[in-house]
Amino acid sequence: MFFGQALINDLSSSDEPLSVSVQLETHSYPTPMERFVTQADIGLILSYEDQFDHDFSFRRGWLLQAKRLFSSRPLHEQLLSSGYRSENRFTENSRFESQKPAQHERMRFLRDWAGCDFIRYLLYCPRPSSLDKPVRERLSAARARTLATDIFDHALGLELRDDFLSENPTIAAGVFVALLDSLPNSLLAVHTALFSGVSPFSWFIVSQLAQTHGIHRRDRIPMEDPSGSNIDNPVIEGLIRGDTNAIRRDDTLLDVVELKQVRILPAHTISIKVINGIDRPRSERLGLGDH
Repeated sequence: MFFGQALINDLSSSDEPLSVSVQLETHSYPTPMERFVTQADIGLILSYEDQFDHDFSFRRGWLLQAKRLFSSRPLHEQLLSSGYRSENRFTENSRFESQKPAQHERMRFLRDWAGCDFIRYLLYCPRPSSLDKPVRERLSAARARTLATDIFDHALGLELRDDFLSENPTIAAGVFVALLDSLPNSLLAVHTALFSGVSPFSWFIVSQLAQTHGIHRRDRIPMEDPSGSNIDNPVIEGLIRGDTNAIRRDDTLLDVVELKQVRILPAHTISIKVINGIDRPRSERLGLGDH
């Protein structure tokens, strides 16, 4: 599954008292709201509940606009004509040909309304391990150049170093999350921009759980104004969950949606819930309690 089954398995098999669950919701909408529905967007809700200290608990959500990498057919045919034999149609120059400037501009209007980074691109790419050796080597070299100057600080940085040096690095992924203004135009650009606006999906989830300044510096994400954050924001979460009342209740949002013709409601929402301290009674929390 695209949200990283390996990550879920690793977290679930940890000796730490962690619980990880994933839920997929498919939404149906009343006829008057169908004009707000997009078939491409996926809603993602990440819920972290810390039963040791509730002050670290949070809920955060994103709308993800999916983009698929297209095969390089003309180049593939050219290689075949020159005697090169391969069934793989993807190269490092394969592109995301479905980019639409008007759609991107509408997404920016929605982000500006929210005042926070809650809309990103979800990039579907072939895993490097499935590509021809010359392509794999070029992508590997791009990742090496990108991470060559990283000092691998903090716990997340140390984990990144270990992954980078492993035989099967998870950063050589097939699904990535990109900042709205950092959409790569090719497969090579994806691997070149690693952790500079583009993250493997599993690392994106882990970085949100880490919530450290180190990962914000690494991914070049500006610290947001808390008043416009997508953390514990019921209006934004309502949109991501496909709650049509979220649009009706906010006049400024309704104006943006109507005037800019933004199709906002997702067809599907994925919820990932992580509980730290699953074996602890709620009454034993060390924080300030439920608030």
